[in-house]
Amino acid sequence: MAIALKFLFGWKVIIIYEGGSPGIDYRNSSLRLRSRRWLVKLADALVVNGRSAKEYIVDILNAQENRVFDRPFLVPSVKALLQYSENEEP
Repeated sequence: MAIALKFLFGWKVIIIYEGGSPGIDYRNSSLRLRSRRWLVKLADALVVNGRSAKEYIVDILNAQENRVFDRPFLVPSVKALLQYSENEEP
C-alpha cells in the first residue's frame, strides 16, 4: 500500500527488514522473489538487522548496496539501562 501511495503523495518509502533464513524467506518461490524484488526496487532505502540480512537484500533481491543500511535493532533490557546510568558520572 505504501509503495502505491508513494507515487500519489510523493512519499519516501523505507523498508525495514529483520532478516530471515533460506527456510523461511522462500528463496525457491519465484512469485515471492519477483514481488520482493519489485518492492526493493521501488523503495527509497532499506534498513536491515545484520550482515546476512544485507546479503539477502543485495545478493538475492538485487538491491543497490548504497541504499541498504545495516543497523542493529537490539533494545537493551530496562535493567541494563538502569545499571549503565547508575555507573555514569554526572
